[in-house]
Amino acid sequence: MLKKCINCRDTVFPSVPSNLQPNMSIAGRPVKVIGKKKKVIKKKSIRMLNIVWDRDGEEEVTWEPEEVMKVHFKKWFGKQVKTKKDDGSEDESN
Repeated sequence: MLKKCINCRDTVFPSVPSNLQPNMSIAGRPVKVIGKKKKVIKKKSIRMLNIVWDRDGEEEVTWEPEEVMKVHFKKWFGKQVKTKKDDGSEDESN
């Protein structure tokens, strides 16, 4: 006879959280960047950030692509954004 195992990672909520996503996950907010690295995949270099997330009081650490974080959390990266022009040179805009 097997019994259901409930480990410490399972959390029972008294009601459905208001920020519950359709994929049954809770949206978090980034707290801080604790590391950076470059990942090379098929000769392409991707800059990765190690992010600490706060999800309703629970902390989680994940590696996220820097470009994705820049799109979703613009205020973290300041007002200066470097973009490449058509001729290959970089342009700094505010």
